[in-house]
Amino acid sequence: MKWLTIKEAMQLLGKSESTLRKMVRELKNSNSPYITTEIGKNGLEKILIDERALNIPKKEVSTSILDSQMIDYFKNEIAQKNNQIDHLLKVIDELQATNRENTAQVQFLIDAPKKKNWRWF
Repeated sequence: MKWLTIKEAMQLLGKSESTLRKMVRELKNSNSPYITTEIGKNGLEKILIDERALNIPKKEVSTSILDSQMIDYFKNEIAQKNNQIDHLLKVIDELQATNRENTAQVQFLIDAPKKKNWRWF
């Protein structure tokens, strides 16, 4: 439930202020729950209208055009993501191969027989 001022309702509906004030009077006279008042910062009473009382027309959108555009967009996005995944898998394979080589070299150095009186420098 969203409460709107008369000015906000004017912008949404495109109707004049006098038309909306007439509608507010009619709703007030019928003790409608869609009208309430609030005291503003300046001490004046502000009338608030529930948006359900305004019967705001829904904007019609051609879904078939949007659906086909969205499908094309998501197909492109999926293709890009698949390419990224393939590239990352190749990089992972290369890193694993490098890691295996390095592990073998380190293991060779660890297992090398140690000579007595042998220096590194």
